[in-house]
Amino acid sequence: MLVSLNSLKELNSVQKFVAQKNIQSEVLILQAGNPSIWLNQIDSTWSGAIPATVFYKNGKKVFFTEGELNDYQLDSLVSLHKFNRL
Repeated sequence: MLVSLNSLKELNSVQKFVAQKNIQSEVLILQAGNPSIWLNQIDSTWSGAIPATVFYKNGKKVFFTEGELNDYQLDSLVSLHKFNRL
């Protein structure tokens, strides 16, 4: 599952991005209000820059990074943490 931080007003842009990147996962738009309230709950080192990637396994955060990851990097992380590819 992927979570977009875009607003609902930007839904068309999100849909275009998902189509262009051929994303097959479910994509949700986070409607959580002021990010300064919840940002540290994701990761205390997160500046708020996007894209950012966080992986959870069995309810525990196992990876976090700011910046875009390429397919090779994502596949390596999926293998490393023994996630099932969707």
